[in-house]
Amino acid sequence: MSPRPSPYRPTDDELADMYLVRKMSTHQIARTTGFSRRSIVRWIEKSGRIKPREPEEVNISLRKHPIPERNTLYQLYWAERFSLNEIGKVLGASGSWVWELMKKYGISRRTAAEAGVDYPKTSFSGNPIDRAYLIGLRTGDLHATIDGNQVRIDTSTTHPAMWELVSSCFGKYGRVNRTPSKWKDGFQWMVYGYLDKSFDFLLTKPQRVPKEIISDRVLFLSFLSGYIDAEGNLRIFRNENKVGVSFRINSEDEGILRDIRDALRTMGYHVYFALGEEKGTRNGKTYRKRLWTLGMFRKNEVIELLGRLTLRHHEKIRWAALIVLGREKSWHSFEPLVSAHKEKVRRGVLRFVGEAERQYRVRHERKRD
Repeated sequence: MSPRPSPYRPTDDELADMYLVRKMSTHQIARTTGFSRRSIVRWIEKSGRIKPREPEEVNISLRKHPIPERNTLYQLYWAERFSLNEIGKVLGASGSWVWELMKKYGISRRTAAEAGVDYPKTSFSGNPIDRAYLIGLRTGDLHATIDGNQVRIDTSTTHPAMWELVSSCFGKYGRVNRTPSKWKDGFQWMVYGYLDKSFDFLLTKPQRVPKEIISDRVLFLSFLSGYIDAEGNLRIFRNENKVGVSFRINSEDEGILRDIRDALRTMGYHVYFALGEEKGTRNGKTYRKRLWTLGMFRKNEVIELLGRLTLRHHEKIRWAALIVLGREKSWHSFEPLVSAHKEKVRRGVLRFVGEAERQYRVRHERKRD
């Protein structure tokens, strides 16, 4: 055994056992011994006989997935714009470990400009109505994480209206951009933005509608507008010879939907609420959690509610306008307008996805060259 250099410091043999035999990371050794990671690294380097591990050996006991191939890591970092720490969380490793693996693969790191760090940012306005809307949007289809000294927001979409929505909501506060990515058997856009820390109210996804929002009708309707823009579905259909309409939300957010149901019923609306799908796989679809359904189907009530909302999603604004316009119309006279809007949406999505595919292929061809 090597002589112990102090009554507390681990010996070289003990460091070798933890680092090489038990495959502990320097972070784990630091936590176990009570010394700083910097001291642990220095002692390992000074020992002269403990060889630093290759990146694929580090944190082997913590990683949830195999070492990613170069193309996968490149896609996560450059195409999907994950941070080093976010990739590390996926793999069960640290951001520094991911960076070491990237260096081994020859993958360059984003500059401050590419990461959005040095772009000018403006603090959130503090407007409570706007804040409620953004919380509703985040609760539905927007993610938010801390990235260094800023807040990174992101979502994925095949609809140009969602890209326009995120740009209009956050572009005045910071940098908002998009990058193409492959998704299942097709393509989509990853939409992301970098904001200052005054947007930290978006970091936690609510499980229930916040009390200060549910208790204030104006704030609740703003929250609901954001949530509908993210998750809601407005539908126009044939109901015998008349125009039928519905408003529906399908979501795993049981607590949110129950609160929305209760608030709308308090306002006098007839609201349907039920379990849509149990957790599991059926008909080729996998449901990670229970899927709940909330809906309204009385035309006059749907129209009245839409008049109180402040939707910002262009497609849904158009659907809402058509619902109001078709109040007294026959289906025969109104159906062409409905079909025309469906076709406009379909073509817009095809163009948007097509552009994502073209840009994705160009980027990957350059990478192979």
